[in-house]
Order: sequence, then structure tokens, then C-alpha cells
Amino acid sequence: ALLNPRNPEAPLAEQDPSAASGCNSLNPRSLSWNRGHVYGSLPTTLVRYAVEKLNPAIDPALITRNQVVTAGRVGSTLADLLIVVLLYVMGRRLASRKVGLLAALLYAWVPFAIQQSHFYVVDSQAAAYGVLTLYFCLRLSDGGRWGAALGAGLSLALAVASKINLAPMVLVIIIAAMQHTWQQIQPRGDRFSPLSMVGRLWRVFWLAVPVLAVAAVATILGLRVAMPDMFRGTTFFDFRPQANFFEALGAASFNSSGQLDFPPSHQWAGRTNYIYELRNMIVWAMGVPLGLTVWAGWAALGAGMLRRASRHLVRWLPLWFWVTFYFAWQGGLPLKSMRYLLPIYGPLVLFGAWGLIALIEVARRAERPRIFRRAPLQALALSLTALVVFVTVAWGWGFSRIYDRPHPRIAAAEWARRNLPPGSVVSSDAWDIGIPFLDGWIWPGSQLPVVSENDPALVENLIQELNKSNYLAFTSNRAYGSLPQLPMRFPATMNYFRGVFDGSLGFEKVADFTSFPSFLGIPISDELADEGWSVYDHPRVTIWRKTEAWSIDNARRIIGRDVNLNEIYKLKPIDATPMPTMLQLTVKQWLAQTESGTWTTIFSGWANRAPLLAWVLLIEVLGLATFGLLWRWRLPLPDRGLGMARLVGLLALAFIAWLPPALHLWSFSRLWIALVFALLVGSGGWSLWQQQAEIRAWARDRRRAIISGQLIYLAAFGLLLLIRYLNPDLWHPGMGGEKPMNLAYLTATLKTQH
Repeated sequence: ALLNPRNPEAPLAEQDPSAASGCNSLNPRSLSWNRGHVYGSLPTTLVRYAVEKLNPAIDPALITRNQVVTAGRVGSTLADLLIVVLLYVMGRRLASRKVGLLAALLYAWVPFAIQQSHFYVVDSQAAAYGVLTLYFCLRLSDGGRWGAALGAGLSLALAVASKINLAPMVLVIIIAAMQHTWQQIQPRGDRFSPLSMVGRLWRVFWLAVPVLAVAAVATILGLRVAMPDMFRGTTFFDFRPQANFFEALGAASFNSSGQLDFPPSHQWAGRTNYIYELRNMIVWAMGVPLGLTVWAGWAALGAGMLRRASRHLVRWLPLWFWVTFYFAWQGGLPLKSMRYLLPIYGPLVLFGAWGLIALIEVARRAERPRIFRRAPLQALALSLTALVVFVTVAWGWGFSRIYDRPHPRIAAAEWARRNLPPGSVVSSDAWDIGIPFLDGWIWPGSQLPVVSENDPALVENLIQELNKSNYLAFTSNRAYGSLPQLPMRFPATMNYFRGVFDGSLGFEKVADFTSFPSFLGIPISDELADEGWSVYDHPRVTIWRKTEAWSIDNARRIIGRDVNLNEIYKLKPIDATPMPTMLQLTVKQWLAQTESGTWTTIFSGWANRAPLLAWVLLIEVLGLATFGLLWRWRLPLPDRGLGMARLVGLLALAFIAWLPPALHLWSFSRLWIALVFALLVGSGGWSLWQQQAEIRAWARDRRRAIISGQLIYLAAFGLLLLIRYLNPDLWHPGMGGEKPMNLAYLTATLKTQH
């Protein structure tokens, strides 16, 4: 507890920093309402210092919120500009001036970077210090020693003092320090072996220890200056950690694990790891051309570093490792805010710029891959680069126009002041911002409990609040965009929103305020993007007026439609993600199941009339085709895999036919199974045809092994067939079978759609 030295008996809630208390007012966790602050204090300290220096005549206690926010936004903008400059410098160092210029140009127009530079948040500053750390890591890997290590350590300290998520960059510093030494030490012996590799790594690490020690000391001392509230010591060299800070980190770690049930986390229920992040990054944050280009560049760099002919690309390893590690870590977390990935946007854009310039250079070479020799590859490469630049600039420009227009909430407030009768009750969603600047005594309002648990009391409370309301104001899609992710938890609330939108509840839309980003002047609705992309600076605001169609009885009927309040599953988003409907079929799924065909239509073919013949023929054809595919693998077996080809073919057919329907990409049907079967047989048959001479020669040499293997298979098949023939009712566990369970699996598989 932070005790007030002048009044140590004062309640804890009153122990906020002030001139009288003697508490550190630069420490965000000194405030009673902000004990759980998990971000670094460097950005807030810099902003406060800038505001006080720019306004020396104003008492620090009288500085307004607007002055602080404005300075914070300027700080974010300067940090974003620093990233642009660093990308140019890094691109020129790693490849060429063209790569650096292209990377700087593209990043300057990335919409998400533009958005974050307009906010007073820590993310832009943290990302800038992270890119600065990567720059010094490049110098370190290129042979720089003490100066590069010092710069990397201090930059890491600034990054961690802004956001603790960047602490893993210490791994990048280790890799960079070892990389240069690795190239200097030649392996012992001519032959590669895992043991020699481990020994070489060990020697390289110990040779890099002095450089790493300099970086470590610089990081610790830098943190002591940039974020002194991380330590509780009263002297500079007292590095004892501050308990409050690490307790806040523990709480943040618990929250990010998905165990905290909190309304803002509802939006991430049911989201697919990595896919959700990639979709938001590619479609919205960067734009599709640039988004696809940067990840193609990432893949090309990864593949190039493994090739001996492209060993010069190993210089990119620190950046490539950082992007891969950070995305693998953050993309798998339950909390999936777009801003969490901002620290890798800079390196990714650099990868994309390198890929585009490399493609142009390949196109200009006299010797090109044979497949491209007749194609106008140079024109295609230049056109692709121009397309990426044009779309990125146009998308960034169209997004930035939202800051030239009135904020939708402000526009809604102006409309309300002109059009709402005095005394009108305006209700908005809980956990959201209502219409600002409405005087409560003229336009009284209330918050509807839309994020409360759906129970009888909630439903009745919601209906009574609606009955008192004259207008509804949805100032963003926070609620109606996230609650559908938990359909078994908020069914009544979802019925309420549907009733408002379709008019059946007795409300009509009278105003709609949008500020969508545009592409070439065409507005692009981005309501399906991550919530944080739109709700702060360009939310959609709608106002609904109660009509004569409203009645309490009708509201009870609509809100309670198909809702069993005794079957509400109060699951946290992380628990609801793998089972959004609690393993129950939706109406659409149930209809698809019941209309998937009868047993008569499924088993009416010739295969059911001659099952043994059909089974043997299909297995033999599939096995022979699979052998054609296995032949290319050159397995070290006497029969080159012929004996297991049938089993491998069955496994491949079952897995390929099962996986897309299991991911709900399309339905599981006989047509799909037939297509997979045809694909396997066709590719295997083509492989057999191409290698028929080699296979014939092998068959002549290995005739005895082939015949022996096939005889063993036929004998085993015949024996099991005889057992089945003698006892067709082989079902009882005591008699060696479990036919009821097998039949249950078979019938479920035949009738399922996924």
C-alpha cells in the first residue's frame, strides 16, 4: 500500500499521488484505480515530460486531459515515422536502396499503422523501439561488437519499458550475437553430424558471451532509467523488483490465457487461432495485395535461407526468427486484438519489399527458370509491384479519410440535439459508449444489460428498460457483433437484437451514421473486422425510435422465442470456442442431416449387391495406384512398399476425404469420396506409367519377394473371410467382436455431413 506520510491513517483509496502524499506520480500503478496497469511507464512519462516542458507557465496539476492526449498522439506519430526511417535503413543494409525505399513507402501507407499513430497508446512506441532493437541486431550479426551490443540492449530496455510483450526480443539478440561468430568458426571434420553441430553451437555461444553480457548490462541499466517503477530500490543500483508490477503482470498473464470471463473477450470466442489474425491483417490492416505479399516474402526468405546457393539471405535470420516466433506465440493466444501483432508489421513489410524487388531482379536475368522463359516475367513483376504499391497507397489514403470527417458518435450527438424531443429516454448498450454530450436532464438515458447473463430476471429487466425507452442508440457493434459468438449463453439477448433490426420488436431506424474507409471513393464496410479496428475511431452508430407496434407482451414473445432459460451455458469464451453450440445441432445442420439421403438410396448401388467383389476390386486398384506413388519415395524395403500399399491407400483416401468436411469446408458425400479416389488412382496410375520400365525391371529381379508378400496377404484375407463366413453373427465381445459399436460408427459416418 502507498501510505500518505502526512496522514498514514487515510483509507487506501485516498492514497493517490499528490504533492501532499509524497507518492511517485510518474508511476501509473500509484493510482488506486490503476493498480493493475501492465504496460510500461516510459510512454506516459515521456508524454508528461513533453506536456510540462511545452507548457511551463501552467501548474502541472492544471494540465488538461486534452493536452495530455494530444501530446500522446504526437508521440505515437513520431514513433511511426521512426519505423519508416528504420525500415529504409534496414532494407538498404540487408539488400539494396530499392528495398529500403519500397519498404518505407509501403509501411507509410499501411492503414493499421496509420490508425495506431492517431491513438495515445503504447503500441506505436513499443513497435518503434522493437524495430530499433532489430536494427542493432542486424549490425551485431554483421560483425558489430560492443557498440551494436550496447545499442541492442538499450533499445530492448526502451521496448520493454513500453510493453512487456517485447521482452522475448532477448532471443533475437542472442541469435544475432552468435550469428557472426558462427560464420567465423568452421566445423571440425568434413562430415556433418549432430554431435559436431552441438559442439559448434556450444563454442559459438561461449565466444558470444562477452557481447551478450554488454547487451544484458545495457538492458538492465536502461530499464532502471526508463522504467524505475519496475524496481522498488531507492538507490540506482538497487535492482530488487517491484512486487506491484509483477503482480500486475501475473494478472495480465491470467487474463490473456482466456480464463478471465470479461465482456470485451466475448468477441474472440469461436475464433480460429492464426487464421483470425491473418484474416484481419491481410484484409483490413494491410490490404489484400500487401498482406499476401509480405507473407509470401516471409516464406521465400525462410526457404532461401535453407539453400546453399542463397546463404547470403542468412543475414535476414534475426528478423525472420522474430516474426516467426512472435506470430506463433501471439497468434495462439485466446485474446486476439489486432494491435498485439503491431511489433511484426515493420519486418513483414520489409520481407514483402524484398520479395517484390527480388522478383523484378530475377525477371531481368538472362538465365531464368525454363518455365518462365517464354513468359513476359519482367512486365509481370513490375506490374505486380505497381499493383501492390497502388492498392496499398489507395487503401491507406481511403482509410485516413475517416479523420477528415466528423466522428460518427459526434455526428449522432449533433443529430440528437436537433431532433430528439426533450424528455426522450435514450437507452444504449452496457459496456459501450452512449451518445456523448446529451444533457441528462433533457434527454435522460439508461444502459441496457445486454451483456448480463440470460436468466429470467435479466429478460424481465431488459423488457422493462425497453418499455421506458423512447429511443435506442447502438453506438458501435460491440454487443451485437460479439454476443453471437456465444449463442448458447446469450440466446435471449440475440433475439432482442434481431427483433430490433427486423422491426418486429417495435423499433424503427431513424438515423444511421457511418464513416467507413473507402477504396477509390467506394465505401468499404468493415463491420466484420476485429472490434478494435472500428469501434474507437469510426464505429457505426444507429438510432432507433419506438413505434406504435411496441408492446410488452410482444417483446416477451420475441425475446423469449426458442429460449430455454434452464439451458443456458455460462461458459467462458475459451471453453465455448471448441463447442459453440454445446455439441447440439443447429436447425440448419439438423435439416442437412435429415435430408442427406435414406438408407435405400445410399445402399442401392451394385456395390451393396456384390460387396465382396466391389471391396476386392476397389482395394486392389487403390493399392496398385498407391504403390505407384510410394515408388517415388524409394523406400528401403524388399518389396518397395507393395505389401503395405493397400493399407496406405486406404489411410490416404480416408484422411483426405475426411479432413475438409471435418473443417466444415464442404460436405462429406459420396461424390467427394469418389473425387478423392479418382485423384489418388489417377496420380498413382500416371506415376506407374512414367516409371513402367524401371518397375518392370525391378519386378523381374524381386519376383520372389513380391510373390511371397502377396501370398501372405491373400492367405490372411482368405482366413479372415472364412471366419466371417462361418460365423457371420460375430458381434459378442466374448466371441471376438464388437459389431454394434462398429455399426454405430459406420452408420454415423455414412449419414454425417461433416
